[in-house]
Amino acid sequence: MNALFRDLRIAGRKLRRTPLFAIVTAVTVGVGLAAVATAFSVVNYLFLQPLPGIGEQERLVNVHRVEARGDFGGFSYPMYRDVAAGAAGLMEVAAFTDHGFSLRAGGAAQLVVGQIVTGNYFRVLDVEPELGRLFEPGERGAGSEPVAVIGHGIWQREFGADPTAVGRVIWLNGHPFTVIGVAPPGFSGTFRGFPFSVWVPIGQSGRIAPEVSLAARDRYWLEAVGRLEDRVSREEARAAMDVLARRLAPRYPQALSNGSLSINPTTGLEDSLRGGIIGLVGVVAGLAILLLLIAASNVAGMLLVRGAARTREFAVRSALGSSRRTIVRQVVIETLVLFLPGAALASLLAAWLAAALRSFNPPLPVPLELNFAPDAGVFVFAFGLAFGLALAVGLVPALSLTRRDLVPALKSGDARSGSEGSGLRRAFVVGQVAMSTVLLLTTALLARSLHRAGAVDPGFRAEGLHLADITLSILDYSEDEGRAFYRELMRRVNARPGVERATITARVPLGLGRSTTRVAVPEEVARDVEGTTVDFTIVGPDYFRTLEVPLVTGRTFLPADRGDASAVAIVNETLAQRLWPGGDALGQRIVRDGVELEVIGVAGDGKYRRPWERPRPYLYIPFAQEYRSRMDLVVRARSGSEDDVAEAIRQEVRALEPDLPVAAVVPVSEYIGISVLPQRIAGTVAGVLGIVALLLAAVGLYAVVAFDSVQRRREIGVRVALGASGQRVIRLVIGQGLRLGVAGVLLGVVLGALAVRALSGLVVGVSLTDPFSFLAVPTLLLLTAVAASLAPGWRAMRSDPMAALRQE
Repeated sequence: MNALFRDLRIAGRKLRRTPLFAIVTAVTVGVGLAAVATAFSVVNYLFLQPLPGIGEQERLVNVHRVEARGDFGGFSYPMYRDVAAGAAGLMEVAAFTDHGFSLRAGGAAQLVVGQIVTGNYFRVLDVEPELGRLFEPGERGAGSEPVAVIGHGIWQREFGADPTAVGRVIWLNGHPFTVIGVAPPGFSGTFRGFPFSVWVPIGQSGRIAPEVSLAARDRYWLEAVGRLEDRVSREEARAAMDVLARRLAPRYPQALSNGSLSINPTTGLEDSLRGGIIGLVGVVAGLAILLLLIAASNVAGMLLVRGAARTREFAVRSALGSSRRTIVRQVVIETLVLFLPGAALASLLAAWLAAALRSFNPPLPVPLELNFAPDAGVFVFAFGLAFGLALAVGLVPALSLTRRDLVPALKSGDARSGSEGSGLRRAFVVGQVAMSTVLLLTTALLARSLHRAGAVDPGFRAEGLHLADITLSILDYSEDEGRAFYRELMRRVNARPGVERATITARVPLGLGRSTTRVAVPEEVARDVEGTTVDFTIVGPDYFRTLEVPLVTGRTFLPADRGDASAVAIVNETLAQRLWPGGDALGQRIVRDGVELEVIGVAGDGKYRRPWERPRPYLYIPFAQEYRSRMDLVVRARSGSEDDVAEAIRQEVRALEPDLPVAAVVPVSEYIGISVLPQRIAGTVAGVLGIVALLLAAVGLYAVVAFDSVQRRREIGVRVALGASGQRVIRLVIGQGLRLGVAGVLLGVVLGALAVRALSGLVVGVSLTDPFSFLAVPTLLLLTAVAASLAPGWRAMRSDPMAALRQE
């Protein structure tokens, strides 16, 4: 133990003599570890941490209806009851659905996300209340006093964490509900990141969600979660679900004739999105690990340079009786002393990055709550990884020193003592450049993909447009009242001075979600042909002028196209060509849901789901002929009035309906960025890590080239004495750095061509072997190699050749 403390004191003294080296090394280690620690925090939150407030999560399963195409579907209430009654292997099954609520607890109404749940929901999840009680099994609330459970966050914000909140009345969608309990801290059901604020019994759905029906057998609006019985595996429960699906198929032919029932473990992630999230997180974590390897290679190279410069010191210590084991221990301890401050810095950086990630909020109707804050496990991981890396990296220079003959280094002035480890030093630099090449190729491909997506013409002009999500379904508006509300809202907003035009639509192109329908020409209907599946939207008056969607031929919707008039539609060019190849679509008829519609116009093609998609058939239906309670208000602001539009929209909505909250008013140009959100996340991470990798590559190249040029000072002195010019000397040094860069780049391009296959789900619109990226990245790294060699070359050129020769 005394020897260990002595080595620690010696290491501290040594590093205090070279503060710049110690700082650069600690920062390099800290940056690399911070990237991995942050990635681990994300993995920990998404995949490892238990869901807050839920007991024995490992026994919970999501229960799904699986459609013929493999997509997951929900349940109608009657179907849920039958599944819950016949689910062998499951103790109990609960059902729920997410729903928006207008919540007023004394102040202004606010839009929150809550859930409509069966009475056994909290029991299935094994949740204990923070205050009061939760719903009891069988408690539906129908015909009784409306009751609700509120979330912990709402309890703190709206009631100041007052224990007397239980028994108080809140207003949900314009109806009074009595608070009977408060959910535990952090509880948000079976999904991570969604701040559910209120839960109501399913029997009260008629009050707050009149569009749903407990009696309808073909309205699939419920999700289900179950708890496995003791000693029953998921495979056994899944097999029982197959049997149950066959038994229920005659009762629900539309849902189960070509489908089945299945279960998946409850992980906190939407099952349909889980694969994509795993892929994105895997890419980000892989990039972080790559940066850590680059940082470790950088530090290993610098330690080899430092060790070579200290060859004479270790030779003297060996001559004085120090064993090779003692020398190895000293070098490793010095490395540990360097790495531990790096781990501390990494912990601080990881906490800061987690806070930055938590503030990230895409323009969604309801903000996410993502808590990536590192816990104790992340800090233990960071310091454990630092310790392991320190041992691995520290052994490299230590073993390099102990394997060479230290006796020649005792000769004063023998500069060749550092030349024996030059091959290993150069190998680390080549590896570092190769890994930097892989990381930068990833960055370039993602950046090119995003640039291509941004350069695509979406078929409308997003600049100057603002969007507000209006959800009348959270209030008791009839269809006539809803139509009157939207008419008056558009009239009021259009009259505002800073507004050029305003309209409504069920969905903005490239926005969230999609609606599909099936259309056919009358001849296909006569032959019993299913027709064509198309995306569609419902639009208000002036939609095409407001969004500046070009109308190729025909006319737009007019006030005369009312509900009691002939049904009309507008198709895009792709749908027109698909239904009437080479013909004129105007005046033609299509059949949708058994109703004939006359085509009155053909709109230009656009991008509807993703910027890189192929031309897709699209259908426009007038709002006057098909009502929706939830619509997007889209406003085109006049130049210079963009900042005033959001408040103008809120003022007009409040004037018409004080209980109707507006979640957010967002620029459409930002909103449609959701369509490339995974690419933006991966591209941003890759860009930041790529810049760091480039800097580390420059530092690593500089350290090795500078040290090697010092080792060759006598050779350079001889060359100068024999007439070599300064330019020739600087070319000699730069050539050495360039050779290392070329070797690393060539290796990196080969590895990169294999590694970028993991980006197939993120890089779109650009080939994974994009020539520009595979040319630009090597060029950038070779220029970096030249730049890193300039300073050592300049010093070598200005050195005194006679001083170098006198050492001979």
